[in-house]
Amino acid sequence: MAGSSPALKGKKLLVFDDGLASKDGHWFEIDRAIVEIHSQSGAVVTLACHSCFVSGGELEAAGARVCPVIEQSVWNGWTYAGKGIVGEFAGLLEQARHFRGILEAFLREGPVDLVLHPSASPADVLAWCLIPRKLRRRAGRVRFLTRFGLGSYSAVGAPQFARKLVYWRWMIRWLGQEFAIGRFALLTDSGRLADEYAAVTGVRPHVLCSPQAMDPIAAKVSPSSVLTFGALGWARAQKGSDIIQAAVERLIVENALGDLRIVLQWNRTVFMADGSALRRSPVLLAQPQVEFIEEVLSSAQYRQAMLAIDCMVLPYRRALYHSQTSGVAVEAACAGIPMIYTADTWLSDFVGEQGAGIAVADGDAEGLAQAIRSMAADYPAYKAQAVERSVLARARNSPEAFAQALWTSGPNARDLRVTHG
Repeated sequence: MAGSSPALKGKKLLVFDDGLASKDGHWFEIDRAIVEIHSQSGAVVTLACHSCFVSGGELEAAGARVCPVIEQSVWNGWTYAGKGIVGEFAGLLEQARHFRGILEAFLREGPVDLVLHPSASPADVLAWCLIPRKLRRRAGRVRFLTRFGLGSYSAVGAPQFARKLVYWRWMIRWLGQEFAIGRFALLTDSGRLADEYAAVTGVRPHVLCSPQAMDPIAAKVSPSSVLTFGALGWARAQKGSDIIQAAVERLIVENALGDLRIVLQWNRTVFMADGSALRRSPVLLAQPQVEFIEEVLSSAQYRQAMLAIDCMVLPYRRALYHSQTSGVAVEAACAGIPMIYTADTWLSDFVGEQGAGIAVADGDAEGLAQAIRSMAADYPAYKAQAVERSVLARARNSPEAFAQALWTSGPNARDLRVTHG
């Protein structure tokens, strides 16, 4: 291996991720990639996560001190105290006080060169507003990676923003000096999200690449004689799990599935918008060509499952993914795997530049079934384009590129070189 980077050697990184509560999602893979590249570059990494997280072994093996100390999280069932701007801000304040106590405890241990909030919510930002300025200065840089949309989205058109989101501007003004000199910064991973946060906060975040990627050799894997269409990651209504089932059911009923194979990861209960549980389709369960992955996959198992798929099926709902990114899509593009994805979303922007595939209308199960037929009928052409564009995807997305941008974003950041150790 190459020598470690002298620029990051000895640097102290604190990752504060209240969204990390289990391994069955891309938060874990993102955190693992961040830990690995920093540890291999000689940095000292501490990762604060949710108290219910019990799978820290891989992260510790990668070089992190894992601290499951965050009790409250909006990502794990905690809700705001009330409705409207006053009630919501009161709820945010309660959670921010919890975060503040944890952050202050880490800062009292000693100075930290960079604090990263990789799944930042407004409570993360408000927590820093509550920390006394003298103690805030013990953090050299603070980076809020905002990966979630702020707007509400109809079937078409631009997002609409609620007036109560004005608290974002309040918080940015509260920390105005730190933002002005670059000690604090908003980051995001989507140009669409950057536009949203600029409209709401008055500050345009720096857009980072994804720290997730697949090795170049993955793009050279030849498809098997039987094409496999799959959906990996935590099955959710927002990711169109019901739409995939309906589309595959249609293919089976119409005897149009042929010899195609379907692989769906489904390792927890999927709840619909009305709170009802979405059951796995009896039609799919009875079909030997359909496989449900019911367990949480390790990083190695996930990679193996990814490379066994010939086409990734991502009918994510526009209501959530108009601006939000997908780690599965990035990895598929890096691996040279074609995709079927939702039109007029971040996915369509990304695939148009770094991937290949077919767009379908939001929520259209019949259109998804037809897209599967079309992909199977002309697969070699889609595969060739996906492999060609995978070179760009791997160049744009990597742990090294992510870490480099993380440390050099902001007007006062020096040129730090990040390499594998």
